[in-house]
Amino acid sequence: MPEDVTKLYNFMDANGDGFISLNEMKLLLEGSQESVKDRMKSFSPEFDLQMKTNIKKNFDKLDKNNSGSLDPEEFHSFFAPYTNDMAVTLEKAR
Repeated sequence: MPEDVTKLYNFMDANGDGFISLNEMKLLLEGSQESVKDRMKSFSPEFDLQMKTNIKKNFDKLDKNNSGSLDPEEFHSFFAPYTNDMAVTLEKAR
C-alpha cells in the first residue's frame, strides 16, 4: 500500500514540482472535468463554500511546516495509520 500512496502523491502533483499545492488538491477533490463542474453547480452556494473551506482546513492540517504545499512526508503521514493497520491485519491473517 505505501507504493500506492506514492503513486497517488505523484498523480496529485499535477505540475511535477515534487509538492502538492492547495490548488492541485482542489483539482482532484472538486473535479477538473467539465462534467464534474456541471454537477457541482447543482449544490447550493453555501454547501460549495463549506466544502471549499473544509478542503482548506484539512489541507492546512496536513501542511505541518506551513509551506503552503504538501511534501511527500506530510502526505504519507496522513496515510500512515491506514497503511500500518493494513500491515497489522495482513500479519494477523498469516
